[in-house]
Order: sequence, then structure tokens, then C-alpha cells
Amino acid sequence: MPLKGTRKKATKKTTKGTTKGTTKVTKGITSGTITKRKRKPSIPKTPLDAIHKKCRECCCGTLAEVQACEIDDCALWHYRLTED
Repeated sequence: MPLKGTRKKATKKTTKGTTKGTTKVTKGITSGTITKRKRKPSIPKTPLDAIHKKCRECCCGTLAEVQACEIDDCALWHYRLTED
């Protein structure tokens, strides 16, 4: 006698070879492969927001690195910590 929950459920095979009921059909499926949806990149609203975004990108996304930035040759260096 099998233990409870150890028995496999019987599923029917479809013509495409996938088991029915186990795959979800969603938008973004093309030619049998599931494509992962990407978030749209945020668009900076002001030039200062664009500067802050570029500085964070340059410093691996950490604010502490932006504050400790020592690259004086950068054109954005003076604006990296300014506020509106």
C-alpha cells in the first residue's frame, strides 16, 4: 500500500509534447520558449536625477560609494550629492 501523497497524478500528453495542466499559457511565449518580461528602465524626470542615476551606475548602485567617490576628473563629480 503506497503512502499518502506519494502517488503520481496521471496526465495526458498533448501533441506538442508538454503535459497538460502543468504549463501556464501567458503572453510572451514565442515558438515554445518562455520569455522573461523585463522591467522598463526608469526615465529620469530632471537632469539632476539623470546625474544621480549615472553616479549610482558608476559606483555599482551603492550610495556610500557615490559619497566616497574620488574621481575628481569626472564632469558630474560636483553634482553627485546636490539636491534640487
